Amino acid sequence: TVTNGATFGGGLGSTGLTVYTNGTLSADGNIMTSGTLESVGTLTVGGDTTLNGGVNLGNATSDAINVTGRFGTNLVADTDSMWDLGTTALAWETLYVDNVDLGGQGRIDFDADNDTSVRASADDVITFEVAAADELHLNSSALYPNAASGLDLGTAALPFGNIYTGDFHLKNERGDWTIFEEADHLRVRNNLTG
Repeated sequence: TVTNGATFGGGLGSTGLTVYTNGTLSADGNIMTSGTLESVGTLTVGGDTTLNGGVNLGNATSDAINVTGRFGTNLVADTDSMWDLGTTALAWETLYVDNVDLGGQGRIDFDADNDTSVRASADDVITFEVAAADELHLNSSALYPNAASGLDLGTAALPFGNIYTGDFHLKNERGDWTIFEEADHLRVRNNLTG
């Protein structure tokens, strides 16, 4: 116990150790301990700091962890698909990234009840889910509904302006027609009769 301050030259793993009367500990060199080093007040470290072994930051959710510096390495989870970034109650506001790679096993949810999303449902297939039902798919050759005649393009009140297409195919439970654009006319073919 040091009550009035003291200076030690060498020893204690340090080339010079000073204990001031206000409780401040100053070391010119290294401080080594084989046990636990505790600081009840504020710990200020000047220069680079290396922490070997596991590191726990804070012991309560009320502890604020503020990072002023910038990360110079990757942030890598210790277990695949285990940890979240934020929670349903405490979300991060904006994510600034160049690329998003879901690894073929993730989805992007858009609403609070997590039933409207975009995901890769199969290799090279993007699926759009609305109200917990898959509605639209996109692959390398087509954009198509989940079920035949399952979706409309536009509505009676909000139609699209123009449709630019090659041949135009019309098919339902009653008929099957194709409209071809020729050089100077349109040709209509009944695919059921040829």
